[in-house]
Amino acid sequence: MKHLLHIFITVVCIAVVAGCADNSRLRDDIDRAGRLADTRPDSAIALLDSLSPAINQADKATRMRYDLMLIKSRDKAYIEHRNDSMIAPVVEYFTDHTDPDLTPLALYYAGRVYSDLGDAPRALDYYYNALNSLNDNPENNMMRYLISGQIGTIFQQQDIYVNAKYYFDIAHKCAKEMHDTTRIVRILLQSAICFRQLGKPDSALICYNKALENQLRLNDLKGLNRVRSQIASYYIQLDMFEKADSIFKPVLECYPSDIEQQVHSIASNIYIELNDTAKALPHIHWMLDSGSLLNKKSASGLLANIAMAKEDVSQTVEYINMYILYNDSLNKSYNNEELAKINAKYNFAIRERENEKLSAQNARNQFYILTLLLILIIVAVSATACIIYLKNKRLQAINEYQKIQRIIDNSDIGVKKHLSKKKEELDLIQNYTSVNDKSVQISSQFCNKHDAIIDSEPAVSIFLSPILLKFKSNGFRPQETDWGELMKEIESAYPSFFETLSYIGVHKTSDLRVSMLIKVGFAPGEIAPIMMKSFSSISSIRSRLYQRYFKKEDSAFKNWDDFIGSL
Repeated sequence: MKHLLHIFITVVCIAVVAGCADNSRLRDDIDRAGRLADTRPDSAIALLDSLSPAINQADKATRMRYDLMLIKSRDKAYIEHRNDSMIAPVVEYFTDHTDPDLTPLALYYAGRVYSDLGDAPRALDYYYNALNSLNDNPENNMMRYLISGQIGTIFQQQDIYVNAKYYFDIAHKCAKEMHDTTRIVRILLQSAICFRQLGKPDSALICYNKALENQLRLNDLKGLNRVRSQIASYYIQLDMFEKADSIFKPVLECYPSDIEQQVHSIASNIYIELNDTAKALPHIHWMLDSGSLLNKKSASGLLANIAMAKEDVSQTVEYINMYILYNDSLNKSYNNEELAKINAKYNFAIRERENEKLSAQNARNQFYILTLLLILIIVAVSATACIIYLKNKRLQAINEYQKIQRIIDNSDIGVKKHLSKKKEELDLIQNYTSVNDKSVQISSQFCNKHDAIIDSEPAVSIFLSPILLKFKSNGFRPQETDWGELMKEIESAYPSFFETLSYIGVHKTSDLRVSMLIKVGFAPGEIAPIMMKSFSSISSIRSRLYQRYFKKEDSAFKNWDDFIGSL
């Protein structure tokens, strides 16, 4: 019997050791696939697929590691995450079994999954937790770079560019510490977009120049052309088409396939604005023949304008019909995507408002608690002082009573009468203090605050204000102080005007000033000399604002005027 027991124990030990060895080898293969995913995600997926039969027999730790590396490999291969069924148990496991390397990784990829699912608030929660789980070890710079970049991207998608820039700066610092020039360029381009949206073109240009300077150090022509294309697009936005042409010429000589559609789109815009139709036409026809649906729509619109300028009615009608066809097709494909974006922004806005309300409520609760404590302390100190005062008063009365009693006993009749009267007074005091010694009551009265009713003269209409009359004077060239004074007048008359413009993303100084002048009744012909721009530039600004913030191709600048008038 003993021999059988020894044999059984030996077999069990051998099985346990063999199982541990198998799990150890399997984990090594899984980790190798995770490292391979950084450079060759397709190969990593193939390796993990080959390990899947053995995973069913592995322990839970190995299975969770396998699932995490599979999620990572698919993400690196740009395979969109469709649900959170795989990441949820992985995050739960690595949260309960903290691992300095795998816990931040699991939280990061949970953020990636929910980003793909359009759940920005939940994605941010996981990214924040991932960032907080990292220690200050420089080896974590890559993970910190990835997380900060993703947080910045979410804020950028929500049009919260100040927050986006903050996290892009963190990512930029990590990239510099890693001496990773490619990632430095990538983050600089993202920061430039933030500055453009915040109405800071000079800061955006600094980022673009630094990105170009770093990109020139790399032997990567396609990357260089991407940077030049973005800089050219920046100059087009500023209506600096000759500058855009000069920076874009080297790109036109290469035609890299991965950004070819962008190249033709930028080139056609530059040459059309420079009135060089001959150079623009090859790019326009390429967009119409081989471009995306958006390229085809833009190309048909440009060709319709060119045909109209030539007074070729048949071609004009043909291209307009094509434009309408492509526009309808594009709208159908955009509807679901735009609806998803709107829902994501709405959910994010609700989440932010809830957080603000919670913070405000916590602040109010702290204030109430501190106020109550202060009142209790004041009451306690006052009560203690009153009790001490009454006790001292009583002791003094008793001492004086005893002293008078001794004098009466040893004095003549006249003195006794005089002191008897004093004794009666002291008896009253003694009775009074003895009663108060038994029960000391403290009452406090609080004065009600009443708002003063102040009669004031009716506010002068903004349209008769001195600053507006100053703006309406012929040849007036406003200074920064004049613009600031006008802004105060408008804000006083229309409290929600600037808040609404800020909410939809109007931050550029020239856009704000044109909108201000429209609000107070200036006609485009009056705005142009004040802004020191041409009438066509003012019309272009109004049309561009309507197109950008309402995502519509309708170029009727009157629509922007109507919107401003409704605020």
